[in-house]
Amino acid sequence: MPESSTHESSNETQPDAECTRATVVESTGQAARARVFGLDSRERLQRSFASSGLQSIESTELQNLTGERLIALSTSHFYDGRLIAALANHEDDVLLLADASEATQAAVGMVGDASQVERLMTALQTGVYREGSAEAAGVRIVCPTDLVPAYDSKLRKHAPPFV
Repeated sequence: MPESSTHESSNETQPDAECTRATVVESTGQAARARVFGLDSRERLQRSFASSGLQSIESTELQNLTGERLIALSTSHFYDGRLIAALANHEDDVLLLADASEATQAAVGMVGDASQVERLMTALQTGVYREGSAEAAGVRIVCPTDLVPAYDSKLRKHAPPFV
């Protein structure tokens, strides 16, 4: 019996690398109202989450998910399905920028503990990333090409992941 309690406590301290939940972060900009193929970005994200096996939750539920890892993506952009899958399986807490080469780097998504997501919620809602804010919270900055290779073996073609 003592062995199982020791085993359980060691599992509690190590975060589960795979995410099973995702939330849509409503963008405060004009891009949130964009529709592509008849779907707004919120509906498209929820469908992408479902096809990746992620349970979609409301961002208001984050405070109830202490210790759970999840994905949060902004409605300001559309996402490659490979990128969502890579985020779901990522072990580190990361803040996703749309493109590192742009002068103003847009924060568009995150994977990490629910409390970390809450801390960086303003950056995800506004898309404005202040340099150093994520790193101070222990979150690594990544771009789509850092997570997904440009070569898609299923399609046998060079297709960089898009945001």
